Amino acid sequence: MTATITSINGAKALRKLDVGAGAKYEEGWETMDLSPAYSPDFAHDITQFPWPFADGDFDELRCWHVLEHLPATITQIDWEHRAIEYTNARVAVMNEMHRILKPGGRLSIEVPIFPFWQSVADPTHISPPFVQQSFDYFTIGGGHDEHMALYGVKAWEFVERMSVDDGRIKRVTMRKPA
Repeated sequence: MTATITSINGAKALRKLDVGAGAKYEEGWETMDLSPAYSPDFAHDITQFPWPFADGDFDELRCWHVLEHLPATITQIDWEHRAIEYTNARVAVMNEMHRILKPGGRLSIEVPIFPFWQSVADPTHISPPFVQQSFDYFTIGGGHDEHMALYGVKAWEFVERMSVDDGRIKRVTMRKPA
């Protein structure tokens, strides 16, 4: 379902989605979360594809403190054909965010980074820890074009990288190429 949102003056408003919003809510953002307890606009498991949006539905995405909670791989079993497929969860989620963003749309991500203890101490952080260079594998000019092609990574452009909370958190802003 694609909704067209208009502002009070009739101009088309930007459509923004908070992926894995949890309990946070900010005016102007639609929310998607696994838990219906948070009453998200869209109750959906982000490791189930495709997400309930059309290609290019959103102008902006935010995914703060979510990616570290993903399993390293997603296992899909096709019982009928007796086949198992393993998918890299980070690549699949990043590619799905790429799909639902409009060309030129922005994605903001926050993750705790290693070696700070917060990146590994939380028992719900189940994927490998992130480091300063983790998002280089998703970006044009990050020096990993061969890996991106091999892993099927959709290319992003870096807009900004910053450290938050005395360097314990990495925030990256990326843009889907136009």
